[in-house]
Amino acid sequence: MNQSFGAPAAALVLMLPPVVSIAVVLWLERFVGILVCIVLFPVIYVLSLFLMLCGMAIVTRSPANKKTPAHMEALEERVRLLEELVGQLALENALLKKARRGDLAKEPEKTALPHQTAPRQASEREKNITR
Repeated sequence: MNQSFGAPAAALVLMLPPVVSIAVVLWLERFVGILVCIVLFPVIYVLSLFLMLCGMAIVTRSPANKKTPAHMEALEERVRLLEELVGQLALENALLKKARRGDLAKEPEKTALPHQTAPRQASEREKNITR
């Protein structure tokens, strides 16, 4: 988790974006005019505030949150193990499906209903038609 900013950093985050925005707008006023600068001021302010917050988040990030090669290797090992488990589960699932299909195929042979009879022989008329 990120560390707290502290009072000086919080004051910097609150004061720096407006100062930067005013400085940029005053510099741009020479080139584009006052009306365009009035429209650009909020955009510049939001961008400077966003950059300041991102910078503070990066600077105050704890070492535990930073990605290290050992951390990445541990994650890759974990992914490899999970992929193996998924493969095993897929094989077991396929085996269980085959076993279940085999059981279903055998069931009708075991239990014949009394009203079922052997397939009837083709009648004489059907035999004559096919000849």
